Amino acid sequence: MPSRCPVWSAVTLLFVSGCAFVGMPGSNVRGCYPNPGSPPPAASDPPLTRFIAMGDFGSGESGNNRAVATAMERFVAAADPRPERAFELGDNFYDHGLLGADASCWDVPVPQQITAHALAVLQPFEFLRDRAIPLTAIPGNHDYGCSGRGLTNQFDIDRWLPAPHRWGDRWQLIAGPPQEVILGNGAVQVITLDSYRMIGEDRFRTESAARLEDLLRAGRDRYRWQVVATHHPLQTNGAHDGAWWKGTVPKLFSFLLFPSHALAAAQIPPFDFLNEGAYAVRYTYYRRAVEAAVQRSGASVAVVLAGHDHDLQLLAPSVTGGPFTLVSGSAARCTPVRARSDTLFASGQHGFAVVTAYASHLDVAFVGTSGCATRTTCGGAADGLPHVLFAHRIPRPAGRGLPAG
Repeated sequence: MPSRCPVWSAVTLLFVSGCAFVGMPGSNVRGCYPNPGSPPPAASDPPLTRFIAMGDFGSGESGNNRAVATAMERFVAAADPRPERAFELGDNFYDHGLLGADASCWDVPVPQQITAHALAVLQPFEFLRDRAIPLTAIPGNHDYGCSGRGLTNQFDIDRWLPAPHRWGDRWQLIAGPPQEVILGNGAVQVITLDSYRMIGEDRFRTESAARLEDLLRAGRDRYRWQVVATHHPLQTNGAHDGAWWKGTVPKLFSFLLFPSHALAAAQIPPFDFLNEGAYAVRYTYYRRAVEAAVQRSGASVAVVLAGHDHDLQLLAPSVTGGPFTLVSGSAARCTPVRARSDTLFASGQHGFAVVTAYASHLDVAFVGTSGCATRTTCGGAADGLPHVLFAHRIPRPAGRGLPAG
């Protein structure tokens, strides 16, 4: 009787090699992972500007966004200089944008539910408004819920808010083609990307990449620092690249059952949800378009700010001279993250990031609602204090023509 071992060996090899290819979640960070080769910044010259980067703050559930806001408010009160602006890096309102926290796409919008949703998300952060710190928000995939209806309500946010809670010009939603935000009296150019549409719409991706290239080229000898802000990170070691079972299962499904990958690329429901994974075909198109635009522009982008994964990460450039990746997507929800060879810092806990620009370098700091010593996947109980988890210095790119001073 012929042996069946070769058949089972082939099946085993396929499974094992497939798991190795997609990366099983066996190295999740507990507490924090600081790369020992990343010493904290030393004393330096007076800063040019400082800003906050946070993402995915769009849920009031469990009080996590309020805990982040409390830590942020205390950090801001003690900061010198005070942050000039805060960036909210997408998924501003869960689960379908600003339609009401429990609304579905089949519901008739109820104004009272929309108001309650807006207050649950924004009220904890009103201290930013009161300190004259603008909050610039960009859309994420959840904001485009219900065929974009979830985003429409975010443009005129004060329409839904009682008078004492209105933001005026302190709330700024930027969607659509790339736009620039200039900070530090011309020291820093931050360019926003609407990454959800870049992933899903071919023409919009091409036009946005061209616009990004133009803005970077025009600013490369004008601004000391150039930064990109988007929702979907170009690199990630979080759940959207398989760091958790909720990320690993669709990744395995997508690769081991290849037709589902093709169906996702064709935007065919329900497989289109797979496009939110960093390994997806359309996600790859978006990533390559952004990287090519940066390269063609001749600019030196220091860092790409992103949310999407509900964790805190700082990743080294994927190519020499490329940008660092800063993921700050845990302002309301939290998921695990892994440490890999490109990881300078990783923590699966609630918090935000602070970027401070100097003439010769950027300092990046991650602030959590609890300390690293808790050693749990999503941090310990918040105590209302801002815990500086990690700090890193990004040097100015060598050989770049920059304005003096």
